[in-house]
Amino acid sequence: NEQPCTAHDGDDYYDLSSLKSSTDYRFKSPDDYEFVLNICEPVISDMWVIKVDDPMIVGGFPHHECGDVSIG
Repeated sequence: NEQPCTAHDGDDYYDLSSLKSSTDYRFKSPDDYEFVLNICEPVISDMWVIKVDDPMIVGGFPHHECGDVSIG
């Protein structure tokens, strides 16, 4: 049974709740894409042309020229 805000690797579970933040985490990939993530919460940043059923549950996305893409 997975608990909210946890991740697992095999039988090992990790509590990610200490990473919750009122602001999004941002970083650039080696290819210079900007990624926006929020842990255990939906992202707060504005998304551009994202195509998902419920944008209020998007946890992360990279910015792309033709629109943002949900990655979780």
